[in-house]
Amino acid sequence: MSDNMDTKFGILKYSSINIGDEVQSVAAMRFIPQINYYVQRERVDQFKAKNGEKVKLFMNAWWMWDYKHFPPSDDIEPLFVSFHIREKIRKQLSKKFMKKRVFSYFKKYEPIGCRDTGTAAYLKEHGIDAYFTGCMTMTLLPNYKIKQDCGNKYVLCVDVPPKMVKIIREKSEKPVYSISRMISPAFKGKDRLKVAKYMLYLYHNASCVVTPRLHVALPSVAFETPVCLVTTKTEKMEVLTRRGRFDGLEGFFNEVLYEDYINEKSEYDINNPLPNPGTHIEMRDALVERCKELSGYDSQKSIFEDDYNPLIEMAEMLKYDSKIINKITMFAKPEVLFRSFIKRTFLRKSRHDVLY
Repeated sequence: MSDNMDTKFGILKYSSINIGDEVQSVAAMRFIPQINYYVQRERVDQFKAKNGEKVKLFMNAWWMWDYKHFPPSDDIEPLFVSFHIREKIRKQLSKKFMKKRVFSYFKKYEPIGCRDTGTAAYLKEHGIDAYFTGCMTMTLLPNYKIKQDCGNKYVLCVDVPPKMVKIIREKSEKPVYSISRMISPAFKGKDRLKVAKYMLYLYHNASCVVTPRLHVALPSVAFETPVCLVTTKTEKMEVLTRRGRFDGLEGFFNEVLYEDYINEKSEYDINNPLPNPGTHIEMRDALVERCKELSGYDSQKSIFEDDYNPLIEMAEMLKYDSKIINKITMFAKPEVLFRSFIKRTFLRKSRHDVLY
């Protein structure tokens, strides 16, 4: 373990509606002794530390919406594990003028630990030393006291189509809750990390998590919560499409075909869910050692304290913040903003006239 507290560490923050992004950062917290900086993923090139400090930053995330903001600034010392380049960016980098600059950066910090085999193969094709690490969310640790006190009381469906949720509710002997990991961006960056922790708490305590989503399924496996991964035969149902981010991680879950389940052809028993295969353990252990090697630190602790109470923290966040209101408008479509402008300015409508 590192005893050098002068080393500065950062954590990635995001401005998206997918709280699965923050789950990546929550997982990384296990391997840093403190958070000195919050670094916006989509503006890593603009990051400036105080007094020219070097900031260590785990790059375990989905990269990114706009390749023009990569590579990171010189103030960042990247720790490359669980790194994923989305397929559209791969195609852009293979053609655009930034190709040399970006791949020179990867060359400087190789080997690059990749979250999926597709990213690793892509980098190798361009002469970069890369290897498959899996996802850092596999390293999350359960809190067995909380599991014993609060766990196994409900089934949790996350981003599951309503038709399948209805059937699960009909079959389940326990309450079935249906939620989404897509949230309103009405939280500050630090508060979004708290929201991610709340979501993880729900995954942690469920008797079974049913989902098509990677960053719901993998944390649940890490927490030893049985996972029913929903897949589909057809590309038309985009919500259930696997995409490349699952490459190399497929065998970590028990899977159910959506078509089979809604047509009563699946034998999956929601009341006696199958335990997870455990095929992730070897990769998880190797990833823990690699993360510890890169940062010099491992708390070896669950993110949940024994007395963790998400309701108290949530109540503290539910307050009016004009900066957050301004941020929300950036997510609105132009035509929605225009209609709101017309209603408020010319029709003299107020928030009380908005129909819910």
